[in-house]
Amino acid sequence: LFDRLLVADENLNPIEGQLAKEYSITEDGSLLTMTLKDEIYWHDGEKITADDVKWSIEYALKITGLNGVFASTFKSIEGADAFVNGEAEEISGIKVDGQKIEITFAKTAPDALLTFTQFAPLPKKHFEGEDPLAFQQSKFWQSPVGSGPFMVDEVKLNEYTTLKAFDKYHDG
Repeated sequence: LFDRLLVADENLNPIEGQLAKEYSITEDGSLLTMTLKDEIYWHDGEKITADDVKWSIEYALKITGLNGVFASTFKSIEGADAFVNGEAEEISGIKVDGQKIEITFAKTAPDALLTFTQFAPLPKKHFEGEDPLAFQQSKFWQSPVGSGPFMVDEVKLNEYTTLKAFDKYHDG
């Protein structure tokens, strides 16, 4: 249902991009750069953007019960503390330029690449007006819009969900 930015091998080492067509990290780990593929879409047909990725990281820091590895990585981003404390409107260490995302780390984030092999960005527009503290109960989860090879076809709550192939999937 959801693609990640990067793909890991059986040893959890990042080996290639999934939503990202390329990525690099500086030797000291202070700057991670990812460039998204050009023709990637949400299941509703809208293009996936670098702004969706930035928003997803910021939104994740507002929810309760965030995966510990994700939380550690995201809190290591420059400006994350000010954002979490309400002193800033956005995380200053995440810069977006077209489909390119630059993430500057204020402190070492040893699991940064691993994080992005597991973290799936979400479509910002489907969470507008939603309380991040009620993330698990969001109406979005009743029929989620993802980015992977299969999309939700039908949901009958507490009974079943069927999926179908996503015809605009970037990887065939």
